[in-house]
Amino acid sequence: MFSKLTNMKLNISKKLFLLTMGIVFLTIFTNFAFNSLFLDKYTIYQKKKTIIDVKNVFVQLIEAEDKENLEILFEYCEDKYGIKPSIINVNTKSKKRMHSNKSKEILNSLNIQEGKFDLQDNDSIAGVLFIRYYYRLSEDQLLSLRSSLTLINQQTQDIILFSTLIGIFAFFISLIPSLIFSKYMSRNIISLKNTAEKIALLKYPKNIVIKSGDEIEELSLSLDKMSKDLKISIENLKSFVSNASHELKTPISVLCLYSQALLKGNLDKAKEKEYQKILANKSLEMKFLTESLLILSKINSPDFKINSEKIDLENSFENALETYDYLEFEKDIEVEKNIFSKKIYGDLYLIQIVINNLVQNAFKYSPDSSKIFINFENNLISIINSTSEKIELKEEELFQPFSRGNNANNSKIEGSGLGLSIVKKILDLHNIQYSVNLTENTFEFYMYI
Repeated sequence: MFSKLTNMKLNISKKLFLLTMGIVFLTIFTNFAFNSLFLDKYTIYQKKKTIIDVKNVFVQLIEAEDKENLEILFEYCEDKYGIKPSIINVNTKSKKRMHSNKSKEILNSLNIQEGKFDLQDNDSIAGVLFIRYYYRLSEDQLLSLRSSLTLINQQTQDIILFSTLIGIFAFFISLIPSLIFSKYMSRNIISLKNTAEKIALLKYPKNIVIKSGDEIEELSLSLDKMSKDLKISIENLKSFVSNASHELKTPISVLCLYSQALLKGNLDKAKEKEYQKILANKSLEMKFLTESLLILSKINSPDFKINSEKIDLENSFENALETYDYLEFEKDIEVEKNIFSKKIYGDLYLIQIVINNLVQNAFKYSPDSSKIFINFENNLISIINSTSEKIELKEEELFQPFSRGNNANNSKIEGSGLGLSIVKKILDLHNIQYSVNLTENTFEFYMYI
């Protein structure tokens, strides 16, 4: 039985309801406890302050010898303040008390403590609790101020009883608002929970945002953004896998086809050499493609960190031009460069990949007997090359994986379309600004160092 109770789950609506009712109950209980423990003491404290104030008025009237107002105060003091005053004439043998309403003497054996409050329960009426205060007016006279606490006790009990009844009524009357409030608050949270479950199933609901003006609205905005970003990421991933599979499928098919033809051994020497060259080219193409995919996977990892060191951009460009000089001579391309020594901090391996891709693309997509311009000026690096025809792509589309312009497809230039997407990611990692300008027959790439 205990294990069932411990495993029982409460939904958010019930928790909010219990929390609200718990706060109401705690408020009522606290009110009852304070009334029970401190109301009597506070009432007596206030009564003592009133007695002192009345004593001060009496003293002022006596010192001023204002008999008229003194008589009025004696007559109405009990009705107005609940305090009965009297003047006690004291001698060594007896103690004589003079009352304001009667001219009689009552001899008592009083235990008088001047200037102090005294609680007694056996004055003229047995069992009645009084509070007394004595103040010496002269050598033979004392001012006595007495107030019954019976009415105070009764009022205190009535207040406690009334507070208890109000508390019980408030507890039950708050059940319905608490239930409505908990249902209202939990409705939005349950809606967000259901939305999160749909997103986990790769479903992307619309109208996620909840206009509540609080943290729930902020959470819904974050969830909406996450849903949209995840949808784009999943679509990009599907497209990436599909394109990667397609790009790998072609060279693999060629490798299989030509390797099988070579294995049959019925080819002449010229044909055999041609097939071997095709196999070598396709192998290199696959090698470059897989390396590009590995680089993309590596730099897209959330925990990837660049290895920062000092880089000489002049050396990096010279290395890239030397690597692809075969394309320069093969296509009779002239390189006009204005390169000076420029030091930056970054990942040498990744920056070299960026420069290699940009230089290789400039050579690959430039028509024969054309010019490539590489220039450093005012911290701006520009790589400009002409193209055989206008590139029918928007700037943002150029940086998408496997995205290639019509000039590449029409001229059957080999490539995977991964180069610029790798360049973009690496430059973003280094916080290096860049831009592309496409004109009629020109491709211009700028880096702001």
